[in-house]
Amino acid sequence: MSCTRGRRPGCRAHPIRRTANIDPVRTVDSGPAPPNGPGPSGDAIEPVRGLARVTDMVDTLAAAGLTVERTQLGQARELPAVVDLAAYRLVQESLTNAHKHGTGTARLTISYTADAVVVDVVNPIAAGRVPTRSGYGMLGMRERAATAGGTLEAQPRPDGWFAVHAELPAPAPKTVTGQQT
Repeated sequence: MSCTRGRRPGCRAHPIRRTANIDPVRTVDSGPAPPNGPGPSGDAIEPVRGLARVTDMVDTLAAAGLTVERTQLGQARELPAVVDLAAYRLVQESLTNAHKHGTGTARLTISYTADAVVVDVVNPIAAGRVPTRSGYGMLGMRERAATAGGTLEAQPRPDGWFAVHAELPAPAPKTVTGQQT
């Protein structure tokens, strides 16, 4: 037994005293890593997930048994990183939920508007499943949308389908005489 813990007869516990301030550990950024190349440690680095990688996700889910009807409205464009990642993760969670709680099909629509990127995922709810608007997945989706400055609605529809609708701010670049600014 340790006397400092006060467990031995005749010993008193000594309070721990702070003797020094320790600065947080700082790391040095060695700059951006190549998209598919090795990082500073020599390990391969996977590209940041974004809507450009949705086809890979849909293919993976198809291999797992989910049929996704995918539609894109508007011209795809470069999005702010936080919006692009949030949109990807919202699609991922929505389609994962459709696979778990649905009948094996889902519809995904990604719309690029002048001011936003809009994600809609709808799927039929499997018989015997009770749809919920809460849960950690739904909470995480709402937080992710809010962090990106957007909104998310997720709810069952009267027709027996579950709908997820997210709007994330992504203003299109302004053009001046045919040139983007």
